[in-house]
Amino acid sequence: MLLALLASPSIETIDLRVADTQTAISAALREGGKHLDLLLMSARIAGNDRDRLEPAFRAAGGICQSLKLALRPGKPLAKGRIGRMHVLALPENPVAAFVNFRLFGRPMIVRLLGATDAGRAMSYARVAEVFRHKAGRTEIVPACIVGHGSDGLPRIRRLDRGRSARLLPVVVADGFAEIGPGIGDVPPDGLLRFHPFVTSFTL
Repeated sequence: MLLALLASPSIETIDLRVADTQTAISAALREGGKHLDLLLMSARIAGNDRDRLEPAFRAAGGICQSLKLALRPGKPLAKGRIGRMHVLALPENPVAAFVNFRLFGRPMIVRLLGATDAGRAMSYARVAEVFRHKAGRTEIVPACIVGHGSDGLPRIRRLDRGRSARLLPVVVADGFAEIGPGIGDVPPDGLLRFHPFVTSFTL
């Protein structure tokens, strides 16, 4: 999935598969720091005694910061640097990794390329039915376009029904709807920020 998201004439990718041990991760980080501009990982980010990432960074001579975002899916995230190599560690959950790539990985890559990020242009949609949401954190949900309103905005229907680890809703979706932390249930015709896939991942 990550290799597909990175497919671009502007990017040369190397697929690295590393054993899930602190020693192997540290060795890969140390070697990558000699050659790479960016290391994008799908990593075990625990933020506790089971977290192998931060100790591996320290052993490789780098720095790492683990974050716990008020975001569903995609709460765990880590960023770091070893020499000139930037590192972004996405969650293991594939949908969370997909979401965090859109929100954080893609903008980082665009900046490293020195390009303009047209995909960050603000886009909105109206919901075709109630979107249930508990306020307190941002929620990113796959949605499909079911029509357009008189104002020209797309009308969207939610697909995941709260099962954030399932990839099938993402595969059939037209984009992600973003429900902010200060929002509760969104009524029909309510306005949400929308990330259409047609522009969200092109590099």
